[in-house]
Parts: sequence; C-alpha cells; structure tokens
Amino acid sequence: MKFENNDQLKAMVSEGKLIMPSTDRDIEADFNINLPGVDINSGDINARNIISGDINSRNINSWDIKSGNIDAVNIDAMNIDSGDIKFYAYAIAYESFRCKSVNGRRKNALVKCLDSEIVYKKPRTR
Repeated sequence: MKFENNDQLKAMVSEGKLIMPSTDRDIEADFNINLPGVDINSGDINARNIISGDINSRNINSWDIKSGNIDAVNIDAMNIDSGDIKFYAYAIAYESFRCKSVNGRRKNALVKCLDSEIVYKKPRTR
C-alpha cells in the first residue's frame, strides 16, 4: 500500500499497532515513517527512515531504522539502531549497526556492517 505522508500511516494505527490488512501488507513510503512507540506488522517496508516500536515484517529497505525489536526476513539499511533483531537470511547496515542482539534463522545467515563494527548494547542494570 502506498502512503503519501505520515498522517495516512497514523490513521491506520489502532491500540499502538500498525497492522497492515491481509489484502495489501506492504508499506511504500517515500518519506520518513515517524511512529515512535507504535509496533509495525507488515509485509515489505520501503521507506526513507523508520522510527517505531517493534517491527515484524518481511523485508525492510530503509535509510535509517530506529526501533524496538525487529523480526524480519531481510534487512537492508544505512544505519540500524534497535533492540533484539531476528531475521532469516541477512541483516546489512552500511554505516552503523547498534543492537542488543542479532540472530539469523538460516545456518549461513549474514550479519554485517560495512563501514564499522557492530555495536552490541549492554543491558541496563539497576
């Protein structure tokens, strides 16, 4: 489903979740998705930047991703800053990659940051 602006996406949010309908699960957004604290459940996501809660998606193609946890098939982004990441085949960041954990479901899954090391966030202690 192609969206023209963030307000159209916000109109689809119910109880803190953006769940795409089964008839058209993809999100096409030629703008920044700015839904802090909102969980996204969709097919593919193609957007400039994503700020959200947890993301459960097929493939994610974005410039920057700043989210809670991510569960996806493939992730391709310039920068990733997330909690726990689960994916199927690959999770690639070009410039920076920060997360609590990253796990591929394939035996030979690929996790890579091209321009720097992956930074693992330390758990908060009280």
